[in-house]
Amino acid sequence: MISRGLFILGVTLFLVGYLSIELVSERCLIPSTVETKKQTQFLGVSAMDYRPPKRRLVVFLLDGARPEYLFNETVRKDDWEPFFSSLLSSHPNHTVCSTMQVDPPTSTTQGVKTLLTGGIPNFIELGQTFFSSKLEVDHWLYQLTHYGNRSVEHVGDPVWRELAGPVFRNEQSDVDAYNVYTDDSEEIQEAIDAYVMSPSPPDVLILHSLLVDHNAHKSSTSSPSSPPIHSSLLQFNRHISSLVSRLPNDTLLLVFGDHGLNAHGTHGGATHDEQTTGLCAFSTSYPLGPFTVPLPLFCSLASAAAPRPRCYDFPLFPHSHSLHECRLFSRQFATSRFIG
Repeated sequence: MISRGLFILGVTLFLVGYLSIELVSERCLIPSTVETKKQTQFLGVSAMDYRPPKRRLVVFLLDGARPEYLFNETVRKDDWEPFFSSLLSSHPNHTVCSTMQVDPPTSTTQGVKTLLTGGIPNFIELGQTFFSSKLEVDHWLYQLTHYGNRSVEHVGDPVWRELAGPVFRNEQSDVDAYNVYTDDSEEIQEAIDAYVMSPSPPDVLILHSLLVDHNAHKSSTSSPSSPPIHSSLLQFNRHISSLVSRLPNDTLLLVFGDHGLNAHGTHGGATHDEQTTGLCAFSTSYPLGPFTVPLPLFCSLASAAAPRPRCYDFPLFPHSHSLHECRLFSRQFATSRFIG
């Protein structure tokens, strides 16, 4: 009996004390006046002087995006080349790209959860890849809609809605994330067309394309020379070209992957290819400076999409692991253009 009790106690201590378990505090869900005051004091402005900026953000997540799918001057295949390679030459002051390392497990659910909360994923969550539940901790989309009074729309992988909850103003698109024969390119393109033509576009648009990842799983390769990968990359270029050519003023476009792909077109592990993806930013209105995303923070992705309040009008809490900075903008530019 004593040995059995010690065994149960040991297992309990292991589960509670060793594995990363997140404690939820209700106070984190709604920003307090004190927290907001601390944020504005940190920025060097008073709460009375602070005015929310009117800027827009478009996030395009290309599921399974290896860096060379986005930018690489040496990678070309017949009628395809990485889209941002030409933008880096034609718009060098308005385009920046960097490789990015993500923390394992390299699965979409854990990647999106990290992006939303700034937390660090752990392998015990790998079992949640095929089912997701609403986050009970604070995240930046909740802050945008409930505190910042911003509008957010989403099209693509439904994992965003499963995790973020009812923060999106548009209806769920009919996309089956687990059917590798699903082609979501029509839904993505319709969302792009609606965004650029809308008289009142959302403040934040999130597009999550699964086509490349699905074709990699089907063909068991990640090579751009493979016909399925080649055709999906051509479609991705058409999406981005359509968006960039009509991107509204005062809009920042972020394009990145949630993970990479190994040579066999799979992911989920901790190999270099699975952990390596790309991140590109473009804007016709803002001059963007070069940046790098340090190892091994997927959390730095959250710092680009959800920087400090001098860029977007919502507070971020000190328990977040992410480095909330405007890495793309100079301090003088960010302060003068995004506050007041």
